[in-house]
Amino acid sequence: KADINDNVKARFGTGDDLEIYHDGTDSYVDNTTGDLILRSTGDDEDVLIQTDDSSGGTTTYVLCDGSTGEVDLYHYGSKKLNTKTDGIDVTGEVQCDSLDVDGAADITGNIVCGNTINSSSTVGGTTIYSVGGIYAAYTGSNPVFVAKQNGSSATKAEIKADGSAT
Repeated sequence: KADINDNVKARFGTGDDLEIYHDGTDSYVDNTTGDLILRSTGDDEDVLIQTDDSSGGTTTYVLCDGSTGEVDLYHYGSKKLNTKTDGIDVTGEVQCDSLDVDGAADITGNIVCGNTINSSSTVGGTTIYSVGGIYAAYTGSNPVFVAKQNGSSATKAEIKADGSAT
């Protein structure tokens, strides 16, 4: 056991490249040469970053899973982002300044363009979601996408489930 007072640095390396110290308030690990590598070499073991949970305890904020290769990010102990072999899995809402999707998008729920869906209604078994003059209608398993000019009832374009367009 080594007791080291505040502001006394434990230095490692010929040129004191690594320093570990506490300044009376905060703790520091300073590395001035090369990368700082945190490594767990146990088979299927993990690396965790934990800190205060605002309730007097601690919780995990980052988990690097040595058995699956996944990385999990948490918000106050609730998993929000998980890396996977085929991409990422997000729990909760994704807020971003722009979105670029390369490939297919599989969306469950409503697509909202602009600030709100202007209307959503069911008429004769058909659910219609609209934003301005564009709407998607679903009758059973037959989706229809329709574009109309704002303020007009005239259909400008229609794409049916079979791929036909008018």
